[in-house]
Amino acid sequence: MATFYGGVPLVTEPIKTPRYDFVRAPIDQVNTQIKNDLLYSVSNLPVVGQTAAEQRVNKDVARQLLAKVYLRTNEPALAEAQCDAIINSGKYSLVNARYGVKAGSPGDYFSDMFFKGNQRRSQGNKEAIWVLENENPSIIVNGSSGSPQQRRVWGGGYHNINGMIPADSLGGRGLSRIRLNNWVLYKLYPQGDMRNSKYSIHRQHYFNNTASKYNSIKGLPVPYGQDKQYTLSDGTTVNIAKSDTLAKINPYTLKWGQFDPNDVFGFGMWKDFILMRLGETYLLKAEAQVKQGNTSGAAASINVLRTRAQAPQVSASQMTLDFVLDERARELLAEENRREELVRTKTLLQRVAAHNTDGPSQRQIVGLTANNLLLPIPLNEIQLNSQAVLEQNPGY
Repeated sequence: MATFYGGVPLVTEPIKTPRYDFVRAPIDQVNTQIKNDLLYSVSNLPVVGQTAAEQRVNKDVARQLLAKVYLRTNEPALAEAQCDAIINSGKYSLVNARYGVKAGSPGDYFSDMFFKGNQRRSQGNKEAIWVLENENPSIIVNGSSGSPQQRRVWGGGYHNINGMIPADSLGGRGLSRIRLNNWVLYKLYPQGDMRNSKYSIHRQHYFNNTASKYNSIKGLPVPYGQDKQYTLSDGTTVNIAKSDTLAKINPYTLKWGQFDPNDVFGFGMWKDFILMRLGETYLLKAEAQVKQGNTSGAAASINVLRTRAQAPQVSASQMTLDFVLDERARELLAEENRREELVRTKTLLQRVAAHNTDGPSQRQIVGLTANNLLLPIPLNEIQLNSQAVLEQNPGY
């Protein structure tokens, strides 16, 4: 909340009766409370593997969050110490070998991490620090996921192409509500980076409808960025349009892919969420090192991830906050809350301007100003707070 809204009402004790007199505390006071709470959690939470249940928070969850807070409040040495405590604990290791439910199928070990059935530590993901577990209620009694929409938001709407049907290998049924921009698709990843493999970012579609009338085109690549027509055996046609690249056959991440053959329509998404993992710990450490001027250390931290991804190594001369944020995008695409990270690092405005200038105008973000770094305090909260002034953020 401090990142999104700035100073907020600071409540440290349970409220037992209605209150209408909240005022916003100064951001420094809020930050102090956050740090104290997280330091207490680091001291008192159990270590990973000793929690009451696997999905419960452990002390390293608090450490990773505390590292982010220290970075936001410009205390990078303290942030690095929290990262080192996680890295050096011996409890975690980067996934660097095939494992789990699809280990025998074509793929790579980075994408293995994101398959349903592979995300928990008990399933082989020793990189995981904190995983939110979801269960399909049709399989597990009292299971629930709240019907999250990440698969439909991130996944492509390829099933809307005549001749295409939802499939496990394509991530299930998506709607393309979020589209990767051209910077991510064509400029972000170096050659050979495993994080950009076809098992992580799906780019080329092939007609896959098994109905007999599609036999003449089944297995053919779906044309990308061009108009084309196919005539089927029954005389009907399949028409592909240039505009289909916007939301139907656009490239998309497979990190949120999930397919249930008993629910091909796939309204809900029965898949765990990897909320924190060791890959991000190295990135937070690199950020802390850059802020302390230790560019050689930052390069070493990032090269740990690049070695795992089989990507080219980097040098100290390349290390800037901007580079670390680029590497976060490579490693944590569709995992991190990107807006939160860019606001936290005070880089949202410049990075939107730098990486959102190509493509048609309707895909570009316009009108973004410094006022948009903080979100508006909801009007109903201001109006309900009738006995004190709950100040609105500037520009709203």
